[in-house]
Amino acid sequence: MSSTPQTPAVKASRGNGVPRVLVATTALLSFISFWRAAAIVLNDLASSAYYAGGELVPLLDDNDQPNQGLVGRICADQIVPYPPGIPVLVPGQLITDNIVEFLIRYLRVQSKVELHGVVYQGYFPSIRVLTAAECTRLNALHGSQQARIAA
Repeated sequence: MSSTPQTPAVKASRGNGVPRVLVATTALLSFISFWRAAAIVLNDLASSAYYAGGELVPLLDDNDQPNQGLVGRICADQIVPYPPGIPVLVPGQLITDNIVEFLIRYLRVQSKVELHGVVYQGYFPSIRVLTAAECTRLNALHGSQQARIAA
């Protein structure tokens, strides 16, 4: 005899298959829910933003100050300071003034850190962002896809 107490659910699952069917049904519903969630994630702005053409916008304006034209824009590339290798921006993410200031501080202070994803136009560090037309088109596309998935 085993010293482990047997619960009624365990005993019932050995005798007839009813609890097994319930478990399988629950697993199946979980699987379907997972794929619905995955479909929303796979049809998100991030994956589309990466493949969009975008435009390069400098981090600094003409007065060597943070470019306020970046604030509120959607990033099209992943910006990763290395080391440590943790993304600061990912495709589809909204750029805030704190992020712009952080990147500029990193560029000015950390001489041994590479900022992967920052492109230099001449001497000006720039970030690829979505154009206004791309934002409108992608938001409309993903809004209709998410409505179709939810239905």
